[in-house]
Amino acid sequence: MRRASPGDAARLLLVRHGEVEEWARGRIYGRLDPALSPEGRAQAAAIARRMVEERPDALYGSPSLRARETAAPIAEAAALTPVVDERLREIEFGDLEGLTFAEAEQRDPATWRAWMERPGEVRFPRGECWGDVCARAAEAGEAIASAHPAASVVVVTHGGVIRALLARALGLPADRAFRLEIAFGSLTVLRREPFGWMVEAVNRRA
Repeated sequence: MRRASPGDAARLLLVRHGEVEEWARGRIYGRLDPALSPEGRAQAAAIARRMVEERPDALYGSPSLRARETAAPIAEAAALTPVVDERLREIEFGDLEGLTFAEAEQRDPATWRAWMERPGEVRFPRGECWGDVCARAAEAGEAIASAHPAASVVVVTHGGVIRALLARALGLPADRAFRLEIAFGSLTVLRREPFGWMVEAVNRRA
């Protein structure tokens, strides 16, 4: 029997993927596809043990390798088949993908400055903007909640997507949403009530 949620509402158990391998750290990666580091795999195993306690009905995830590697032990532990949803991908940084922060600032100082000062307004060249991420994250969240209206569902995704869902739930502007820490391997929980989203937990470590 699956765990019932307060008011028989859908609960999204939002898991940020584990730590990525060393070569990607310090670089800008959205659609870039690093694997998990040994620490990231340990984080995935720990969150899998935590998710079993929630008795989830379903498991969704981003198609990125780091998300799939995080979802794999959850799928095995909870006997679930992961459902890949493209809307759960991290933001597309376009021309800045793969650059270090210093390289990005040097190559495109205007975009870099806009990102640092007005993160909700910048569109990355040949990439996305914050509004794009918010729109697809909200669409995915509502679709998953509608498909599982009285159940807990694990969603393995990225820091940007989780912040976008929290921003929608709390009515936060982009500059404040980016102040929310969402650590590797952490758990954030949202509950879909008739009047909107309730935040149960943010950045809970396994």
